[in-house]
Amino acid sequence: MSNAINTNYVTSMMSRYTTITRTTGKETEGSSMVSEIEKAANAAKRIPKEDSTVTDFKRRRPQEAGAVDSMVNSGKKVLESTGASKVDTTEMTMDEYKQHITRVLDSIPFDASRPYDEETMFITDEGWEQMKNDPEYEAWVIGYTKQNRSVRNPFAGMAPGAGAHYGIEHFGASIDEHHGEGYSKTYGGTAAGARGLFDSNIKKGSIVKRAPQADAYPPKDYDIKKQQEKARQKKKQQEEDLENILYRRKQTELWFQKKAQAQEFFAQALNSSRPVDTASFNAAADVGSAIGAYEASSLFL
Repeated sequence: MSNAINTNYVTSMMSRYTTITRTTGKETEGSSMVSEIEKAANAAKRIPKEDSTVTDFKRRRPQEAGAVDSMVNSGKKVLESTGASKVDTTEMTMDEYKQHITRVLDSIPFDASRPYDEETMFITDEGWEQMKNDPEYEAWVIGYTKQNRSVRNPFAGMAPGAGAHYGIEHFGASIDEHHGEGYSKTYGGTAAGARGLFDSNIKKGSIVKRAPQADAYPPKDYDIKKQQEKARQKKKQQEEDLENILYRRKQTELWFQKKAQAQEFFAQALNSSRPVDTASFNAAADVGSAIGAYEASSLFL
């Protein structure tokens, strides 16, 4: 008996017993019977694995079957670890089911290398309906999220906030309808601009996940043009400082050369029996005096 036949059968039986209840006035007995039939109707909506949209996707795209199975298995492990697999969702209203799955998705952390990341997930009404009735698809959505948040940031540690990004995920009623994108938290050059773009993608009913230090980076006033100007000024100052150091070092070398020349002249004059040229002696004396003053100054390195 097909799923459609089961559903029609249960619906007709439900209508029959509702009529009997109204006719006989046996409210308690009738309500109990209706409740049991409602449970059967909800169970009948559950899509078996062979008819799942996940199975259909793998049938059409066998080259991706391995990756899909990996995500489904990851999702089932999350459901088991959180205890959600033990919860009967067939009797839940859609609002209750959404709250239940949102708690499961919110329990999935980002990798430790992504302490600043933020993500928004939007699931269409058709997507929620498919998840509620298709356990394989439910597991795929959860498993995809688990694996996606577990990806390591390759730029972590290179600089403060390196690789921090916003993620946007959209889920419909099948794997084909899923699409996602991500971009830097300083995309466009400013923190405010990137934040505005992310916020514009948060729709009513979206599930927002924020890493523990999401507010720590980037600074709200971050502006890449201002950062670049600060970097340019810093580099310019460093170049000027280096130029001053090299100039002072050159001057020091020059003074030492003159000092050596003066000392050599005086040594020759003292050891010579010839008369010392007065002009040369005075010049050497001037150099010696200048050297002494220089050595006593704060310019000496």
